[in-house]
Amino acid sequence: MRSSPALAAVAVLFFASARADEAEVLAATDVFVRARDDALARLVVLDDVAAALADLDAAAAALTARLGGDDPVVERARLVVADALLAAGRALGPGAERDARLARALAAYEAHVDEAPAGPALLFHAYVQRAEALLALDRVDEAARAAEELTWVHRPWDPADPAERAALDALVLDVCLRAFHLQARALLAAGRPAEALQALTQVAARPAARGVERHALAKALEVERARALHGVERGAEAAAALAAVIAAGRAAPAGEHLEGLGMDRAGALACRTLADLDLAGGLPLDDPAVAFDAGLGHLLAGRKAPALAAWRRVLVVARAAEARARWVPGAAERAGRLLLQEERWLEAALTFEALLVLAPEAAPPEAARLALLAATRATRQLGEELTGDGPAARLRRRVEED
Repeated sequence: MRSSPALAAVAVLFFASARADEAEVLAATDVFVRARDDALARLVVLDDVAAALADLDAAAAALTARLGGDDPVVERARLVVADALLAAGRALGPGAERDARLARALAAYEAHVDEAPAGPALLFHAYVQRAEALLALDRVDEAARAAEELTWVHRPWDPADPAERAALDALVLDVCLRAFHLQARALLAAGRPAEALQALTQVAARPAARGVERHALAKALEVERARALHGVERGAEAAAALAAVIAAGRAAPAGEHLEGLGMDRAGALACRTLADLDLAGGLPLDDPAVAFDAGLGHLLAGRKAPALAAWRRVLVVARAAEARARWVPGAAERAGRLLLQEERWLEAALTFEALLVLAPEAAPPEAARLALLAATRATRQLGEELTGDGPAARLRRRVEED
């Protein structure tokens, strides 16, 4: 789990007075974090997996050898190692290696919970990550129960200092929402969407969840609600919920946008979820916005064929002038460029031609040039003469004339 601002704020309460002899542990932890990040980056791209795992294990062993006692910085370092085991296990495909690392991570979290060390920041982190490990191990019923218990988290004491109280409340809110998110994911993984939907309706009722609408996880919870709605055959509502997250993602500050997508990370997650639900069926097929964003989600998932199908659907269902102007240019351009990458010249030329016909005012300046380029290459690919009567040659002349 990524560290949150709330966890960091509370951590200050416990780590600010670290003794001089703890500096060595802090420095060793920083060294491990750099080695962990390098190893996990290699695992994600499948760059010599065995070597990446060996480097991660060596770094973990070096850090663990320095850990003794139960000071907060030591306990934090142990959890950092457990988090690395969990992340490495998730990055691996199904198999004994994955299960072994996930089991080691789970054991570390359970040991931390059983020992109940001082300070809520580390303890709450261990509880959340324990449920994450159970879910990663496909022990979905246990994960759902553990997460549900954690949704009842509350402030363990009432600090007199207002700043400390605010930091503690922020941590409790963070933990509560992560628990609801985990519970919904576990219930959905268990094939219990109605229960997941019911669980998510309880968020607002939890005292610890006050302020949910301003929390970064609010959008992620809405994505899980959409998945639950789809699971109970309420596809139109699911699509509407995801559309709202995507719209908010597009409206986010430009600095938060992912490159090439025009939206923030939550919007991209909603697109990916929309694409997954698109494959499962049950979404409105006549909504150009749904089709366009599903295409983005398919592309994010590396599914080029469904992405093309979704964007081509936009060209068919965007009948109203406003819808054509809003969705056709982006769908046709993205589909056309994808077809160009695959050297499917005739299809690319036809797609760019459709863009020029359906939304000429909104077409990008290079659309005509790309249509002509694709049509010319299509004539060569099909062995046609430029002045002949084949389909590519006729298309090329038509583009030239337009």
